Amino acid sequence: IHVADNHSFGEPATSTSSKYPYAEVPRRMEGDPFLNKEFKPYDRALILSVNQRHAARNFNTCSFRTYPEHRYYGVEKPLDAQPSFLKDAKYIRGEKPVILNPLEKEKSGEMTKPTKVCIDTSEWEDFPSKNGIIVDRFPFSDGQNPSIVSLSTKQKAEGMESRLSASTVLTPLCDVYGAAEVDDMFISVLVVGNAQCRWRMEPDDIKRYHFSDLEEAPDRRTIVTVLDKDMETLDQMTLMLELDSPWGTKKKNKGTAEKDKDGKYVRTREYFDDPRFFFHKGHLMMLYRHGPRFGYENQVQNPVYLEKTEDEFGHTSLHAYIKASETFVVCCGRNIAFISANGDSSQDPPSLKALTWVDPVTVVDVEPKPSKKADKNIQKERSNIHGTNGWMLPLPATNEYLGIAHFHRPEDRKKSEYALHGHHYTHAFFTITRQENGGEFKLKRLSNEFLFRAILESDPQKTDAETIQFSSGLDINGSDVDGKLLISYGINDCEGATFFVDMKVVHEMLLDVPEGNEVNDMMAQISTR
Repeated sequence: IHVADNHSFGEPATSTSSKYPYAEVPRRMEGDPFLNKEFKPYDRALILSVNQRHAARNFNTCSFRTYPEHRYYGVEKPLDAQPSFLKDAKYIRGEKPVILNPLEKEKSGEMTKPTKVCIDTSEWEDFPSKNGIIVDRFPFSDGQNPSIVSLSTKQKAEGMESRLSASTVLTPLCDVYGAAEVDDMFISVLVVGNAQCRWRMEPDDIKRYHFSDLEEAPDRRTIVTVLDKDMETLDQMTLMLELDSPWGTKKKNKGTAEKDKDGKYVRTREYFDDPRFFFHKGHLMMLYRHGPRFGYENQVQNPVYLEKTEDEFGHTSLHAYIKASETFVVCCGRNIAFISANGDSSQDPPSLKALTWVDPVTVVDVEPKPSKKADKNIQKERSNIHGTNGWMLPLPATNEYLGIAHFHRPEDRKKSEYALHGHHYTHAFFTITRQENGGEFKLKRLSNEFLFRAILESDPQKTDAETIQFSSGLDINGSDVDGKLLISYGINDCEGATFFVDMKVVHEMLLDVPEGNEVNDMMAQISTR
């Protein structure tokens, strides 16, 4: 692994043996059957993954949940048996959505079986017990909408030998796990908050499906996890904000820089909503929203730092944080995706652009000079498609950028029996490319709509999908031609999952869009003939 010490966002984080008074130390797993008391509890060579520890218990909270019938899409129902907001709707090319990853494609090796993104909630949630035995139930939430990317330095980026080279992330991880292991690992970010796990559940259902009886989240926080090559959780950290400057765009709520008694900048816990990872100039970056400080239409971005600390007992811990001074904002929208692209010359360093609308395709400059001007097609009639993943993946072989977008039907997001907000989600892959002579970006290819197969432990052969599926992460592992596409997504605003798809399958799904067409031009009702 090549680690670059010189970078544009502040100074590299340094490893230290001092105990930081502001650092959150994860709760030790007391009573864990695999915790050998003779060794340091944070010696990673001796501690198994969160998934393995939970699997050894009477009730495995790393398994997928099962929900009541109203939380499933009903994929196998005929169109005329579906609700009117589905049977009367328009779909891409007038084709009914299909399951992207049916069981037979997993068996053929074209895709992997979805893995649940597992976290340990014991740091902020107490589990009830009966006669001294912990009650078998899931947490209030298993984390929502994970965004997962590879930590490999072998993945290239436009204008960069490696898309990830910052010592602020790689050095602490290599110190803990070793460089060879880190190159096969992944990192994720997700939120834990007011989830919809038990939406419109009857008391008997809550008990039957082993859900929490809590009506409100015991805590709200943003979590960073480190995953091994099998997507099992090795480490988790609460993401912190380092107050090295005022933070926010609202004058009355910016705050000030703060230092502790030792002169170090204070770190506080903030709720970074809808977080998603992307890469730029060798850095791991995160986009998110923070309504109270920045308003609910602004997308906020920061480079991410990791840090290894060691306390007086020799216990090592990893910590994740962002710096208030390095925050920048892009307006406006909830689902912006970033493009780290070469400049006019191939020798120029990559500049940052933002895809603010999928339909019509609208790309604005973020750096070196922010641009708020809309594409000339912005007044065109739009479909109800929304961008989802936080960054557009470069496809060098075809000179395109790959994204994933979603629909939810109906579009109004009103409270219903299905969900508090949007429901009956579908997704579609799309690519954009520059027009000739380096002009505006245009829609190049678009797949038909699809859903992700629900993992039904009680009936593995059944085919269905949850009513809420939100793909917040997309990455490529290996070549953009014959490598693997990593998809991470949220389920019912309650838990998260991830799986791989062969890039060959993705390219086969992506169909050319007629010149000058946008998504709306491709929408039609499903023919019943």
